[in-house]
Amino acid sequence: EELAAYGCDERESIRRIRAVTGAAVIVSRGEKGAALWRDEDDPICAVQFRPPKRIVNSIGAGDVLVASFAYLFAKSKDEQFALQEAVRLASCSCTTAYSTIQVEQQDSDVELKPCC
Repeated sequence: EELAAYGCDERESIRRIRAVTGAAVIVSRGEKGAALWRDEDDPICAVQFRPPKRIVNSIGAGDVLVASFAYLFAKSKDEQFALQEAVRLASCSCTTAYSTIQVEQQDSDVELKPCC
């Protein structure tokens, strides 16, 4: 919707970004979830998540989405799982004024513990 205000649709924006970078692109769709694009035809995976009943503060949700996806994909190598969990964690981050995701170090493993 924001892209449309600038005269671009999502696919055109993805095409332009990929033409320059060649990289995969994650598109945050707010309460509609997110999509991961590796080519211009179709997203590899699109996740829709029921938004929390009460959104307190959505600032930083996109940062949580990207950081969570990067971490979870690095650990699992599973794009669908990583995107689904990243969308869930980003949604959780909107439920309090100051959300945190607790990370515990156990031996050499790091485990994400969602705040909600």
